[in-house]
Amino acid sequence: MNNIIFLSHVAADKPYVDEVRSKLDQSNVFYDLKSIAPGESNLAAMKDGVLRSTVFCLFISPATKASPWVGYEQTLAEVQSVKASSFTPIVVPINSATYRDAPEWMRGYFSTSASFLPSDIARLISAHHFRNLVSSGQAKESLLAGREEFLFASTVRVNTRRASTNKPVNFLIMSGIESMGRKAFASNLIPRLFPTETLGGPFLDIARFADSLDLHLSLLDTIHGQRSQSRTEQEKDLFQKMTAAEQAQTIHANLRHFGELNQTVIVRSAFGLRDKDRNLKPWLQNLVTLLQSDRSSRIFWISERRISDAVLLPYPNVIDINVPEISEPATTELLSALVGRDKIPPPVASTLGRLSGGHPGTVHHAASLINNSGRSAESLTTSDGAITSYQDSILRETIKSYSNKDDFRSVLHVVALLPRVKFDDVLEVLGGQNEQLRATLDELVDACLVSFSQETGYRMPEVARAAARRVIGPPPDDLVGALVTYFNSRLKAERIDQQTVEALLYLTLRTTGEMPEVIKRIVTPATLQSAVEATYQRGLAALDESFRTNFLLVAKLSHLVDAMPMPPDIAEDILYMGADALSRIADDPTPIIEVMRRKGFASANYAMGNYQFYRLRDNAAAIVSLERALAGRSYVKRTSRLLARLYLLEGRAAPALEVLNKLGDSRVLRDSGLLSQKIKALRALGRRAEAAQLLPNLQALNDDYGEYHMNVASDMMRAGRVPDALAAVRRAKERPRANQQSLLFLECALMLDLGDFGLFDHASAVANAAGRSDDLSHLRARAALAHKDWREAERQWGLIQRPGRTDRYLLVRILESKLSDPVIAGSTTEMADVRRVYEETLGKLANSPEVFDR
Repeated sequence: MNNIIFLSHVAADKPYVDEVRSKLDQSNVFYDLKSIAPGESNLAAMKDGVLRSTVFCLFISPATKASPWVGYEQTLAEVQSVKASSFTPIVVPINSATYRDAPEWMRGYFSTSASFLPSDIARLISAHHFRNLVSSGQAKESLLAGREEFLFASTVRVNTRRASTNKPVNFLIMSGIESMGRKAFASNLIPRLFPTETLGGPFLDIARFADSLDLHLSLLDTIHGQRSQSRTEQEKDLFQKMTAAEQAQTIHANLRHFGELNQTVIVRSAFGLRDKDRNLKPWLQNLVTLLQSDRSSRIFWISERRISDAVLLPYPNVIDINVPEISEPATTELLSALVGRDKIPPPVASTLGRLSGGHPGTVHHAASLINNSGRSAESLTTSDGAITSYQDSILRETIKSYSNKDDFRSVLHVVALLPRVKFDDVLEVLGGQNEQLRATLDELVDACLVSFSQETGYRMPEVARAAARRVIGPPPDDLVGALVTYFNSRLKAERIDQQTVEALLYLTLRTTGEMPEVIKRIVTPATLQSAVEATYQRGLAALDESFRTNFLLVAKLSHLVDAMPMPPDIAEDILYMGADALSRIADDPTPIIEVMRRKGFASANYAMGNYQFYRLRDNAAAIVSLERALAGRSYVKRTSRLLARLYLLEGRAAPALEVLNKLGDSRVLRDSGLLSQKIKALRALGRRAEAAQLLPNLQALNDDYGEYHMNVASDMMRAGRVPDALAAVRRAKERPRANQQSLLFLECALMLDLGDFGLFDHASAVANAAGRSDDLSHLRARAALAHKDWREAERQWGLIQRPGRTDRYLLVRILESKLSDPVIAGSTTEMADVRRVYEETLGKLANSPEVFDR
């Protein structure tokens, strides 16, 4: 494959070329005899190196003409330049060489000047190399999808500023949410603004809270290479003693180097441009003032903090460009380009585009899961945990930092719920002082969580809006009341749209459980389904009492299926989520299940089996319901997974394996939940060698359910290695579709074994709110045992209605503690009774399958 950088030079110039080579990726460089394998012909190796190269770099000096080796390489390169379109000759003159020292055919390829240092030359070579790999299809560059109009508008904005002020615009801030595509946008904007830009400008990725010192040291590293520790300490000490004006002059001097090369410096640092009062930091004020009279130097700064126009008013050479989300069609187009149009059906691409919320980083994440992790595009649409967890990982800390403050939290609730809102609307809902509310909104705008325009008012980017609703949960009751009043006034004024309908639907059902007649007339089935899905996902993600609120709302929403004409597939989806939501909070879903039966939905059997297993703890009845569901071909994968699990719990490994085998290896081997069940079934049947062969497949999958780590945790618990089991459980919690409640209880139990009560109160509150009384009793028994109170532990254990394998392991420990009690040891009959129960429990454990039962 042609992907080599060939460095052609004479021996006399080797020290200089060595310095350039040290800054390149060594795996792609053909340099000298070191690049030739032992025993390989020098001539053959050189010829092969040139023919496989995409960049041929000739370091030319007055001594070059005397080298027959270099002459031979130049001849090969001339032939290659004719044969291959993705081949770039570069001439680098050194030691005062001129174009006359180069072969005639290469005199048009002089690429550097005396201002270029070795680091600059290396960047130029790397940039040409990457561009050629892209053109030959061996590499992919960042795609700019859906921002063509915004790119044009930004170009016009900068050029208009140049014309009106007759000054350079040379400090551009690309503000926006992380992974919003700001770097790709900057890279596309630079050649539009500076058409003669020299390839290979530097990209400095510095600390999130970087200041002038970080920028200064990074510029020095880029220009001169890394320094010794003592030199760095000296540089740091001297720089910190400078005034803000002197620091700016020093940074400007380094920027002028790249100005002479006609290159733009791109810097990425989330924060660091402004002080607490939203003004530019003193060193930056001085720097941008110096740049006003410098038409060569320029810098693009990628930031997660927007600088307001008012702050930038004294600096006509500085513009903040807030990079927005992209449209849903653009996300669909981007995903298709990244994955391949033949690999993803258009409807699936469209759904994933919608789930991405206009966030390019999410689209790239989804494409990576499909291309590199064996995930199907369909699986990402049926369960969006992998997508939402990625988005939350980016935005959670930023949202939390504001939601911890009451005034910010209320504003976040409003802008996260309303699609577009003017200042007067926020004021109408929240009340309070104008100045304080404006300051709060301005801070959220500066944080790029909210955008503002005179035409549409305030709005959150869709990805931030969805994440905020997941992170901060539902609004408090008093705010809900204020919002309902606000919406009702809009309805009377007939100022309504579908996004507002969804918000009002959410609020009114949460407060009254009834949908206003006017909403029934304008809400669409798709809007209702969207509201149900969003609320259901919030319930799944919650690890506090808010999950009950969300699941109750899902159940209320599901009753609306009979309130309007609706396609059967949407109705079945909504009803299933309603039934499952009630099961998860230990409420009775049978009224919803009866509606499903009345409408002829085969999924009613799966919903009933789910309820009978998780809440009624009636395994026999659950098996009957799930067997009916499987016969009706309803929710086949889900049904097979749960039915296999039930068979295993009942000690029926053979039918469990039969269910999984009917699905076929192609489905089982691609699903971590199904594969885990098959491994357990094989183990239970004594076919451990076959199970061991499958375990690496489980580890290789994108294990959404955390099954691999749960298998590891099981092994560690059985071996008594509690810290290792705890570490495995915590790794399982990171998986997007893992049962977070069950893992929370297991994590708490293991921590109690280590004497750590840090999660006990939280886990107990969640178990109580979820109606998981057996889990609550188990945790209380384990806590009592940690306090060496076997009597309370035994009492709590006795409250467990349907003990499983994990409970019996705990009972063994309680009985062992009881046997060691001198009071019990003093009674022969007591000891005999305890030993009998102890032996019975060990026998039940020996005959039970190795599965987690809750």
